[in-house]
Amino acid sequence: MIIMRHLSARPDTVYQEVHAVIGKNKEEIEDTINYCIESTQISPSILTQTTLRYCDKALYWCELAYTDSQISYTFLYYAYLLRYYACLVQSQEEVTLSFLKGSNTVKGLGSGVVFPDTFIQNYFNQDSHLNVILALIFRDTKALDLYAQLSFKPSIKDFYEDQKSRKRDYPWIANYKKGGSPIYTYRQNWALADYFVVLASRDTEHSLEKTREMITFFTNEVDYYNQREKEDLSLWWGDGYKESDLTPYSTGCLPLLFQKQQIEELILPYLKVYQSVFENNEKGFNHNLKTALEKHKNYYENFLLEGEEIRSEHTGWLSMALIGACVIAYDKGMKRQVESDYIPNWIVKGDFEGLELVV
Repeated sequence: MIIMRHLSARPDTVYQEVHAVIGKNKEEIEDTINYCIESTQISPSILTQTTLRYCDKALYWCELAYTDSQISYTFLYYAYLLRYYACLVQSQEEVTLSFLKGSNTVKGLGSGVVFPDTFIQNYFNQDSHLNVILALIFRDTKALDLYAQLSFKPSIKDFYEDQKSRKRDYPWIANYKKGGSPIYTYRQNWALADYFVVLASRDTEHSLEKTREMITFFTNEVDYYNQREKEDLSLWWGDGYKESDLTPYSTGCLPLLFQKQQIEELILPYLKVYQSVFENNEKGFNHNLKTALEKHKNYYENFLLEGEEIRSEHTGWLSMALIGACVIAYDKGMKRQVESDYIPNWIVKGDFEGLELVV
């Protein structure tokens, strides 16, 4: 079974854009490396900004537009390395940063493994799966051991209690109108951060237990959306709103529809793949992987965000969450019957032989 990647609505334009920005992205990475080598103390934000703005985006773009994996490998490597170094600098008092062109020992912030709210909220919780998955791809046990020790404030238990109490979180609506994010998003991001920290431990029994817990958690989130949808639309549009005046993708619906769609089409499907892997259920793994890939493709092909086709969003061109599940399955010796350019084999297998960094 082969599931091909969806195409961007304007592939020629996308390819031109990719090639136009690659040079700039390489320069930004080089500047960051030089900064790390020349400085006595660096801020984790410098490393995180580089990986978020240049490494991650370029990786998705390159894997779509290039047939040569060497450039993709470069951005994959620095996305992994700079994320790891950012966490080291945040947690330790002294860190040695090593690159091809040299190394340097710098002062860190020494906060330990209980990361401050600002670092978690602005960086780790939104992309925690990438930290762990990239470390899995490179089979870096030191990075995984660091991630496995991380703990967060507030505790994930606070978010479970919030979900159980069904609090009327109406202030998020005003916050969202001002450009902020709904509280639902934070609750889900923190839950996923907590989840991937457990996966970093490589404890199969604990990971399976946590996966089942997450499936229940996100199933409850969908139920929560279904219960709250009309209430929140009324608050947004006013008591006199008419459902006939709303399209399925009206701006006022987005906080609910977008998050609900993400859960149903992306998060729950990949959690079921992880569950099959940790249960060592090869048949279930292939069945759930096929379903998850089809839902991933459908999501980026068909769902709209503020009137724009989300399939133009670069993060849809790879499924890093499914790549992580396939890496674990591959290392466990499970046979995968489903192939897709959303989960390139060379990345899953960590087959970097013959590839050299271009930065």
